[in-house]
Amino acid sequence: MKLNVRILTLFLLMFFIAESCSKSENEEAVPNYVGTWERTWHDEELDANLKQVLILEALAFNSEISVQSGDAYVLSKKFSGTLAVVDNTLEAQIKKLAVFSENEIVLNIRESDSSFGADVFAHLSIHPVFVGVWFFVPGELTLRLDMDGDGSVRGDEGLFVFQK
Repeated sequence: MKLNVRILTLFLLMFFIAESCSKSENEEAVPNYVGTWERTWHDEELDANLKQVLILEALAFNSEISVQSGDAYVLSKKFSGTLAVVDNTLEAQIKKLAVFSENEIVLNIRESDSSFGADVFAHLSIHPVFVGVWFFVPGELTLRLDMDGDGSVRGDEGLFVFQK
């Protein structure tokens, strides 16, 4: 009797372990970079505090950059695009850019066209198509992005650390 109980217990334990480790055919693991991320920093050129909110999906991103005015942050730039991730490397393409006035009135909305790249670089200091790598630890996402458009990331170029 004790042997049958042990065998049944062992069988049930193996079943629950196998069930918890397996995925259904329709279920895909959500990448750990997916979510809403935020970072704040002081921009010496503008002599202002800035905040960036980055919303990452599996294949797309949206981002807003705001400038601190008193106790509040005022929306300055908003951009979005597509994202391709393989392991810890990524390639992103900005598809849309909006620039706002101090009163959060849209000054300029641009989508991909012949001069879009120059406009994106002028407002965001990054090329509209860029590569990089990402690293994740619980609660923190680090991005290293190619800011100058040469296809590689060197030194401390494009180092961004976001918090969940």
